[in-house]
This record gives sequence, structure tokens and C-alpha cells, in this order.
Amino acid sequence: MAFLVSGKVKSTIFDKKAKKLTIRKRSITCHCRSITNYNLENLKGLRAVKRGIKQGQVETLHYAVILEFDQKQNQSTEEDDSGSDIDKFNMKISKKV
Repeated sequence: MAFLVSGKVKSTIFDKKAKKLTIRKRSITCHCRSITNYNLENLKGLRAVKRGIKQGQVETLHYAVILEFDQKQNQSTEEDDSGSDIDKFNMKISKKV
């Protein structure tokens, strides 16, 4: 029998209509959440890279997307321990998409 001790859920949402990139992070062991918004108009560079190893029985190969933005000023972050304000914000995002 296996038990899950801790973990994180990370969601990346590209919204072309609103021209925003939203990254939502949440720990599954507590109610701490954070939402970070980026303006896609300030996107300077985009690339995908292959990471990890494959040796014998160990295979951790995966792809990562690396985004570079012009200014950090256009980044907005919201953090909440209770989740109530963030849930309202998430509802607004899901209605727009």
C-alpha cells in the first residue's frame, strides 16, 4: 500500500483572447495557493528543452517550456491561505476562457 505524503499541482493557462499567461500553484497538503499572471505582449523568448536522463530502469525524460519576458513589472502575484479570494478569481478566469 502506498501513501501520498505531499505534492503540488501546477497549472499553466495560455489565454490568447486576454493575452495573459496564468500560472496557478497549489499544495495538496494545505490550502496555500498562488496565482501569477504575465502579459503575453511582453514575451521576449520561447523555447522547449528536453530534460532528464534515461539509464537502465531510470527514465526521467520530459520536456520543459522556457518563457522569457521583457519586464518583471507586468507580473502580478496573488497568494492566499484560505483560498476564498483565489476561488473567486479562478471562477472569473474560467468564465473568460
